[in-house]
Amino acid sequence: GAGAGAGAGEAPPAIAPAVPGCLPFGDRAWLFRGTAARALLPHLAAAPPFIAGYAASASELVVEFDPRAAAPAARWLERQFAESAGGAAGRGPAAAGPSPRDAAHPGPEPAAAGPHPAGATPLEGRVVVIPVRYGGDDGPDLNEVAALLGATPEEVVRRHTARPVPVAFFGFAPGFAYLGPVPDLAVPRRAAPRVRVPAGAVALAAGYTAVYPREGPGGWHLIGRTDIGVFDPFREPPAVFGPGDLVQFRPADDASDTAHRTRDVAPAGPPRRSPSDAAFIVEHPGVQSTVQDGRPRHGRAYGYPPSGALDRPALARANTRVGNDPRAAGLELLLGGLRLRALRRVVIALDGADLGWDVDGVEVPLGTAFAVEAGQVLRAARRRAGLRGYVAVRGGLAGAVVGGSASTDVRNGFGGYGRPLAAGDHLWTDAFGPVPGREAGTGLDPAALPPAAPPPVAADGAVLLDAVPLDALWEVSPKALAALAQATWRVGPHGDRSGLRLVPDAGAPAPGPAGEPATAPSQPAVAGLVQWPPDGGPIVLLRDHPTTGGYPRAAVLTSAALDSAAQLGPGQRVRFRWVPPGLAQARAAALETQLYGPWEG
Repeated sequence: GAGAGAGAGEAPPAIAPAVPGCLPFGDRAWLFRGTAARALLPHLAAAPPFIAGYAASASELVVEFDPRAAAPAARWLERQFAESAGGAAGRGPAAAGPSPRDAAHPGPEPAAAGPHPAGATPLEGRVVVIPVRYGGDDGPDLNEVAALLGATPEEVVRRHTARPVPVAFFGFAPGFAYLGPVPDLAVPRRAAPRVRVPAGAVALAAGYTAVYPREGPGGWHLIGRTDIGVFDPFREPPAVFGPGDLVQFRPADDASDTAHRTRDVAPAGPPRRSPSDAAFIVEHPGVQSTVQDGRPRHGRAYGYPPSGALDRPALARANTRVGNDPRAAGLELLLGGLRLRALRRVVIALDGADLGWDVDGVEVPLGTAFAVEAGQVLRAARRRAGLRGYVAVRGGLAGAVVGGSASTDVRNGFGGYGRPLAAGDHLWTDAFGPVPGREAGTGLDPAALPPAAPPPVAADGAVLLDAVPLDALWEVSPKALAALAQATWRVGPHGDRSGLRLVPDAGAPAPGPAGEPATAPSQPAVAGLVQWPPDGGPIVLLRDHPTTGGYPRAAVLTSAALDSAAQLGPGQRVRFRWVPPGLAQARAAALETQLYGPWEG
């Protein structure tokens, strides 16, 4: 059956750091718990380039690595753990230089390190003071929280300001920090979440406190508000406090705190450049067209999703054919409908889904570089196969760079154009520029890249999604994992760049994680993670996923399967196929080398 594994007999041993409790988490990440997580976390702010990112929760740490450099990444983590075990725990990255968060931020005031909450270990000894206006219109739930705790509103404020609380982890949304735990202020989430919570709202829920970084929906109890802008994706670092810092709340003094007032950060718009320099103007944006690249977005520790092109090989092939760096920014479009008018001569290449491309009504092929002359119109006119198409433009597309990537995070409104393209938008080149010395069609050999081929399919036509099972987590039992892989699923109608929801195939029983917890504490997530809610329909996270999640975790798609998932449309039948971690890592390293060349770090 599909669940029996793909090439299990040829599996090499998995590469992993010799650190207690380390578990493979797909083919490009490791998961650490407890002592190992606490020991490694302070070192990661100054990690070498082969550490691609990390995300933490109250009890876990997930470290992502470049699969081409798995062995040096493992050795580096082993050294950091040994240093911590030898007495360096708690010093953080100080041995490698000061933390970037030690730079002064406009707004909150740094204070001398004070007493730490019971059981908390300061990683850098920095305390950030946040002034808060409690109660009234700023804290509409203060009285309700007091009633839940059997205390007065004044006592709630006293507890909230009595001591600094640690930054435990970031999740839910970029810049949303879980501060605590605060056991003496533990209240449940609101029964009915609010549609709008203002930026700067100070809140309590689930044993933590938090400051909402941007306006949006939320289900926590609001007890106050600060005028400090705690998060700005265009600032470096983006948050005024980071992992390992301590946050001291205090009642605001309007007279002294007025100078620090900031408001919500507006989403980034198109680049502010002269239309006369543009390559294209958008006549029709199609269903959804966004600027995406292949560069990893740094800042996972602050709650950033990885973002980027969902079908990385398609964008890399197109970029290589026009002479760009394979990671340069291009256009990703969903289903078609895009219409662009060239404002000057532009060299482009198309890849990904077959969307029936034409220039002035004359059909043009996928997989080759060609010129579009000034005044000509490029159209994605007739979708034939696949879901997402890609346009690479010689020179790369310009867009707002956040965390080292120009990719658009539509859900959070930053990177690229901060939103899908709209009619009238101009597109400019030179986001990262062409590779020096290359001309269109030269440089990396496109033939060396993974071919535009369909994903593997079973005899009955179901698409096979290779994945590394997370049996060692014991969040889903071995029996349930076997049922998950034996079942056939269909892609449901509700999916986006954050993830796909699968539904049982017609007439098939719906296995579920029977006997498993319906939810778990929020834990780190990665692109490709397969979560299994209690209603039986697995969720496959894609590249704009939240960085933490609370459903049981069953498996992580391999890198190749994650790329293939970008082209899965509603109604397509899929089946999971388990792959041993060592084999998955070896295949991921080979794929990454094909896409971007050998590791040069």
